[in-house]
Amino acid sequence: MSYQYTYPSPMDEPGFDGLPDAQRELGRAVNERARDGEHGGDRRLILLSLNVPAEDKAALAMIWGGPDAAKEFLP
Repeated sequence: MSYQYTYPSPMDEPGFDGLPDAQRELGRAVNERARDGEHGGDRRLILLSLNVPAEDKAALAMIWGGPDAAKEFLP
């Protein structure tokens, strides 16, 4: 995959502006885990490991990897 999930990434939060508070908070938590090296800093693997709504995962995947990345998380 060519998604920008893996750290280091120069900017964490572009695109978070239009997200609801819960998704924005989830995005920050995923970024923090990635910075700490969880799953090798791979945001996709972090998203896969979380027990949160698929729509929230898809919204963040779309920001970090584009529309095709969101499809992985939607039913």
